[in-house]
Amino acid sequence: LKLIRTLKLMEVLNRMQEKEGFATMKKFLQIFKSIFVMLYSAHLIGCIFTMLIDEERYGGGVSWLAAYDPELPSQDNWQRYIAALYWATVTVSTIGYGDIIPVTHIEREYACVMNIFGACVFAYGMGNITSLISGTFGSSVRFDSILASMAEWMDYRKVPKDVQGLVKRHLYSCFRRSNSLYEEKKILATMPPELTRTLLSHFQLPSDWKQEG
Repeated sequence: LKLIRTLKLMEVLNRMQEKEGFATMKKFLQIFKSIFVMLYSAHLIGCIFTMLIDEERYGGGVSWLAAYDPELPSQDNWQRYIAALYWATVTVSTIGYGDIIPVTHIEREYACVMNIFGACVFAYGMGNITSLISGTFGSSVRFDSILASMAEWMDYRKVPKDVQGLVKRHLYSCFRRSNSLYEEKKILATMPPELTRTLLSHFQLPSDWKQEG
């Protein structure tokens, strides 16, 4: 349980995310934090599961550890910890192979609670990782959404398949790298005029911007 001190790592990662120099690594740090939460939760669940072995009441042969491998109770702490961590990992990840099972009443109670807790932790971690990875390719996600909406609309209007193919090819060739996917005007509107002029000096303005200007 001394590893509770490693929670300070989360504070360090949070401070790193707030620093300007780590802006490019922000998503990587967030993914690492999500993985860390899942692994740390598995560590705590496994440690407590080992502590539940009541040798005084049931004897060393009546526990999830002995039921899994009769030789494990006599092994060193590291071997017992790995077995507990294995059970906790498959529990948190909602895989649940079923090769390690609770035997005593208190072990079954603990397993019931940890199954629910593990599902929540796994959903939280994987939800964060999925959203962050999807957000990395934001323009592609927006283009796919536009393409899907266009396909649904053409199906609704019963547009011939050959015409639908022409429209999709046009979107792929002309719209996939279009500046409209990035909402450039909204981005520039949040900046001071001087910074906006400096930024615009580094790329060519679209023709429709020039007409509006």
